[in-house]
Amino acid sequence: MEMKDWRPFRIESVGEIFQKYFDAMQKYIYRIRFTSAEYQRKEMRLDFKRFRLSLWACIRTILQCLLSLAIRFNRNEEVNSSFEFLKEKLDLDIRKFNLIIFLCILFMESYWLFSFHHVINYRLRIVNVFDDCIKNSDRILFLKNRQHLIDGFVLVSFIIGTIAKITKIILLLLYCSVAAIIIYLTSILHNPIAIIVIVFFMFVSIQHFDGFSNIVYVIMIFFSFTLKFYHIRFKELIIRLRSIVSAIRMRNTFYYIESFAIRHLNEDYVKICDQIHRINVHTSQDFMFMELMFKYVMIFSTYQLQKYSISHFMVIVFVVLTLQFFLINHALYFMAAKLPISNQLYYQLSVNIDARIQFKTMRKFQKRNGPAICTKLKANTFMQLVNENRVGLSCDGMYLLTKMKLIEIFSLNVVLNILIYKHFIR
Repeated sequence: MEMKDWRPFRIESVGEIFQKYFDAMQKYIYRIRFTSAEYQRKEMRLDFKRFRLSLWACIRTILQCLLSLAIRFNRNEEVNSSFEFLKEKLDLDIRKFNLIIFLCILFMESYWLFSFHHVINYRLRIVNVFDDCIKNSDRILFLKNRQHLIDGFVLVSFIIGTIAKITKIILLLLYCSVAAIIIYLTSILHNPIAIIVIVFFMFVSIQHFDGFSNIVYVIMIFFSFTLKFYHIRFKELIIRLRSIVSAIRMRNTFYYIESFAIRHLNEDYVKICDQIHRINVHTSQDFMFMELMFKYVMIFSTYQLQKYSISHFMVIVFVVLTLQFFLINHALYFMAAKLPISNQLYYQLSVNIDARIQFKTMRKFQKRNGPAICTKLKANTFMQLVNENRVGLSCDGMYLLTKMKLIEIFSLNVVLNILIYKHFIR
């Protein structure tokens, strides 16, 4: 498939390539909305989206634990006394109370359907990215504004990072409280396997929340590196473009500018991903190990759930809680998995295969320089993969993570929740 519709209708000056290049970078990787006025006032918008989703998942998990306690432990004296106290104070029937909690959980679970739909069906229209840069003159960046961007980003990173650490402490205390309640209300002390599973999940949760609290600082380092990297690249790009424009005819100007800019965009992106891969190679291995252990514990808990064991039923509630936070606060995992070995090979093979297919197709219809056509097609193949969503483009940014990985994690979440609600209904 050839790229024919992504190009803008006109290019007024060669200097606009700078703005297009920078805007493509920020939309592809970080999706930061900005204007030149905000840079001058040193104002940056605080994004609490993941923080809100974390609280949303936390409330949903608390409701799941309450409903499981109300239904599965209705013969326990401590639980009965607690619900009797609520019944006297709120004048609420226990069945209505369970129904209200169950409906609230279902309402909160509906968020996964919308979020999963947006992630899977997301398409980045390349033509909109470049057209916006030409039409919006107030978004043109100047050299002095880049320092305002870095200063503001450092401040925002510090604020959000502090809030994330406080959230981590609160969630860990909640984990410990729920674990203490489970141990106190059940006979889990007589089941060493269940104790090992809960201790393992406590360890995994601590590691996961610690990584989530440090994500903004990791992004800050990468963002500063990206600004410096692109600033150096643009100097070379503009100089070479000016020499090309002066040496060719005007009717071929757009073709050479488009080919040169897109080819370097592809090369720079691969270089940045290589740097990220070198920095995060150990982090990505840790997260891959965590994902593997998640699957083993999920299989074990699902098998034990078939025996209708109360303790293992609460263990699978822990599984769902950790899995949902794993899905919501996914930024560090995706950043660590941007370019692992498997995805890197997949990306290179996809580019080479698509370039060969297009080269053979074009060679049948027109006789031109073979290596030049193949280079041009390889550069545009990156845009094609993005437009066709074949490199795993998510709503938060570009990650070389396939759709099948998202579908697999989402399916595990759905299956485990169905098992829990199946016991709730009974």
